[in-house]
Amino acid sequence: MSKQEDSRKMFQKARPDQDAKVRVLRLREVREMVGMCTASIYNLMKKGLFPSQIKLGPRMVGWLESEIKAWLADKMAARGGGGTD
Repeated sequence: MSKQEDSRKMFQKARPDQDAKVRVLRLREVREMVGMCTASIYNLMKKGLFPSQIKLGPRMVGWLESEIKAWLADKMAARGGGGTD
């Protein structure tokens, strides 16, 4: 098996659901979604209270949109409303 085939197989194995679309958000989009500044996001991450970033490259990180949405849903549920009106 070639290295390319091996890495392709490894990538496919890492994906939990090949039909699901995975969207990676950059910091600007995360800030807009949650309404927090960069420092607040990183402080919550440090405390384990916010989804961790994933490394995309040597100087690039992102967050999984599904994790950010789940975090927001937890916050909405905690307030007792569970959603918007």
